[in-house]
Amino acid sequence: MAIPRLGQDVLVTFLEGAPDRPVITGRVFNSRNPVQYPLPEHKTRTVFKSMSTPGREGELRGFNELRIEDKKGREEICAHAIQPNLHA
Repeated sequence: MAIPRLGQDVLVTFLEGAPDRPVITGRVFNSRNPVQYPLPEHKTRTVFKSMSTPGREGELRGFNELRIEDKKGREEICAHAIQPNLHA
């Protein structure tokens, strides 16, 4: 589960159709939050990427990423972290 961040577009479903019981069931890409890797070239990738929260104005933003490649013969799982502290 991931809580959507400001500026992200979401899909909403209502439990039992009740408008007072909304549930976010997904997020979609938009011009401010585009797809992470070009399609269809990377259609076999699943990516969970989160940008670091804003720092000082003009400062480069970091990110964390978990990327899964399912292309036959090139399967891999990659993790990227600004602070590489892995805990099992």
